[in-house]
Amino acid sequence: MLIEIIVDGVENLATAENVIFMTPKDVLEEFNQLQGSSKDWLKTRNKTISIENFTPFSIDDINIDTVKLEHKKDWGADVPCYGYIFSNNNFKFAYMSDFNKILEVEKLKDCDLIVSDGNGLNNIGHGHVGINGSIEIYNLLKPKKMILTHLSHIMLHNDVIEYVKKYGNIDVAYDGMEIELHK
Repeated sequence: MLIEIIVDGVENLATAENVIFMTPKDVLEEFNQLQGSSKDWLKTRNKTISIENFTPFSIDDINIDTVKLEHKKDWGADVPCYGYIFSNNNFKFAYMSDFNKILEVEKLKDCDLIVSDGNGLNNIGHGHVGINGSIEIYNLLKPKKMILTHLSHIMLHNDVIEYVKKYGNIDVAYDGMEIELHK
């Protein structure tokens, strides 16, 4: 439900009222360089948006934090990006898509579920850890389950499923997939 709220919030950004757009400072700085003034850019879409530096917070008993990642630009420079960690006393879930390097691995210890990049088989030089890189993350962190997302069109979905099943409890995301998190 929380992920649904976040995704719905992004989809409805142009029409929602009193939106708080939270992002770590380095991502906002990168966004400012690419878009000019991000505040002005967002305000043209929605006059009620306020932009704040992200700080960990909770909704009910679910804690929300970030994990710092990197993504390569087309010309080779590193771009700051973040994944999210959702946790409570009984469950820890990390969502990391579209990245090539984890900078805060220690935050991912003891995850029950990790959703990770699956863009290409060996795509590390193109800004993605890809399928094999995510398998390495799975072997390093040993979550109970991993789901690959952000798939490329290089491999068919069923071929990716066949490829990863021999490496452990790794699943492949699909459009409309729902994940039930147990407390």
